Amino acid sequence: MQDLESIYASLYDLFNQNFTVVSRRKNCRVALGSTNNPMCYVHDDFRCIVIIDEKDLKKLDPPFLNRFEKQKITIDSMMSPEQKDVFNNIKDIFRDATRSTTDKQFGVCLEKMAPCATDDAIGSLVMYKWEELKSVQQMTEEIMFEMIKCVSMDFILAIENSQLKDTKMALANNLTEEYF
Repeated sequence: MQDLESIYASLYDLFNQNFTVVSRRKNCRVALGSTNNPMCYVHDDFRCIVIIDEKDLKKLDPPFLNRFEKQKITIDSMMSPEQKDVFNNIKDIFRDATRSTTDKQFGVCLEKMAPCATDDAIGSLVMYKWEELKSVQQMTEEIMFEMIKCVSMDFILAIENSQLKDTKMALANNLTEEYF
């Protein structure tokens, strides 16, 4: 269950595992308004997973949260060491592409020029593409070619005077060609 805050209160008996057994079947009350409280069958193998974004935790009632085992799942915790290498390579490419070699005062805002370059987006793309089992270098380049489709023209212009152009000229040129 995700983003169903409006019905969580109706399911407290379910979450508390407060079941009534009738004919060897578990049932629980579902609160629907002040007068309607139907009994619903609950399968013996029923499991409920509630997914909550970390930023929304403070909005929820502590008694509601106390009913569950909590697990924090991040992109980083799901990646293998090889996937983390690809992830870090891509982050380095974006960092180098926004570092000017000519004007140290030239400020480049990566978030505005490449809104797709978030940790979650990069990590998700790495894990999505991983099944193709290529080398770390091939995977890095393939993912960069995917991500270059959602950057602004300013990002491409920034590459021309960046550390990326100095250190990985072939990749910088290929990204520019892919964009146009």
